[in-house]
Amino acid sequence: MKSTPIIGEWVIRLKPYVAQVIKYGFNELRLNRIGAVVFTENKASAQLLAKMGFEQEGILRDYMVQNDTPHDTYIYSLLNHA
Repeated sequence: MKSTPIIGEWVIRLKPYVAQVIKYGFNELRLNRIGAVVFTENKASAQLLAKMGFEQEGILRDYMVQNDTPHDTYIYSLLNHA
């Protein structure tokens, strides 16, 4: 089984390509799981991930730092059940 790649905050900017990346990861790289991490205040990315079938697993406290400010993040995953 391969390791879990993480999709970050860029998920909204690359929205047209995310489905292709997921398909490639599951079909070509034979990944079992793809993870995503987004700032808790980034509702658009969280909603997009949910629409794509990702499930929220929890909150990582002070996990990411932006402009010297720590931020909580949601962690999501999508499993390949094929």
